[in-house]
Amino acid sequence: MNELSDIFKIKWNNFYIQGDVQTSFEADIFEIMPKDFLKFAKSDTQITEIKGKISVVANAKRAIDCQTDYILAYLGYDYKNLNLERYPEVQIIIDEFNTESNCEKNIAQKLKIIQALGISPVSLINRTRKVRNKLEHEYSIPKNNEILEAVELADLFINTTSNIVIHEMITDYAIQN
Repeated sequence: MNELSDIFKIKWNNFYIQGDVQTSFEADIFEIMPKDFLKFAKSDTQITEIKGKISVVANAKRAIDCQTDYILAYLGYDYKNLNLERYPEVQIIIDEFNTESNCEKNIAQKLKIIQALGISPVSLINRTRKVRNKLEHEYSIPKNNEILEAVELADLFINTTSNIVIHEMITDYAIQN
């Protein structure tokens, strides 16, 4: 400690450590960001016709998908081409996590990665995807409680994962007076 004190001239009895938020990762890598889709979904809740219900669910799901891709890009993966041949370590991570009995098996591959990496549990998020799938493949109008839940889950997912990515995945720190 004395050597560091001599080299850096830091007052070790009065210092703080700050996570380095300077990164080469572009904050806005997409033209439309997850919070934009979330804002659209929230705004669409004001439209009481079927069109509004459809827009809420579609935009909530887009917000979740966009956030998922953002996280994967932040971690250095090619979110557009996330195949297991290119990233064999991803399958290992997923397989290790899937040995747990509480893991839902019927979720999208990208969400499995998010869950296996410990960024977010995704079984609730998957509910929004299921509502959207019923809308797009069974042509079923979402119910009011499903609409509200879709927006709230997208909001929760984006805010929680943003906080984790920003605050828990910082690897560089600065020590300063």
